Amino acid sequence: MLGARRKHGALVALVPLALGFFIWLGLPLHTAGQQSSTPLQFDPLSPDEIGATLQISAEDQNVQGYLGGARYQHILTQRFDDGLKREPGDSARLAESVFYIYERDGTAVDLTLLVVADLRASRVVSATPSSGSRPPLARDELRRAQEIALADERVQVLLAQQHVTPEQVAIYVYGLQPEEASGPCARNRCMAFILAPVGQPGGTFVSVNLTTQRVELTG
Repeated sequence: MLGARRKHGALVALVPLALGFFIWLGLPLHTAGQQSSTPLQFDPLSPDEIGATLQISAEDQNVQGYLGGARYQHILTQRFDDGLKREPGDSARLAESVFYIYERDGTAVDLTLLVVADLRASRVVSATPSSGSRPPLARDELRRAQEIALADERVQVLLAQQHVTPEQVAIYVYGLQPEEASGPCARNRCMAFILAPVGQPGGTFVSVNLTTQRVELTG
């Protein structure tokens, strides 16, 4: 019994010693379920941070010099790593937004804009245009391409001949990559897919040019 008490007392004595060891190391003590309210440098962006990044971009004159008066698509916003080793006191929190500009005043632009914003300073760090490559197609572009295709009179006639409604059509995406080796999407920002009645073979190959918002049918 005495030996058990001595062992128990030794364990009790180790607890404050262990706590002092963690405090001495400068390590934060967290209870179960406790989270830090301040994101760290490499944490992914929260929905609020993404919204703040877009707001900062919308208020920047340089960015609006590219986007103002143009028809464009926001592709994505993600954490940006500038590759710099930061000191503990450096609170920079960078985010990158990618925009694709289709046209302005009826003239095709075909331009990608990369915007880097500092969320802590609430300012745009850089806005870099690029015409050498196109970013991947966004989900909103897929949805809009489907809407344009189903609103086309030729597609509507084709569906009527098959006695199906748009709700009864299966849409098989042909490719999500903006550049193709050949085909209608080789040089245009477009979505290509196949319209076919649900459960039936075959179908009609449809491509939607997202810059001109026109539909092409094949087969």
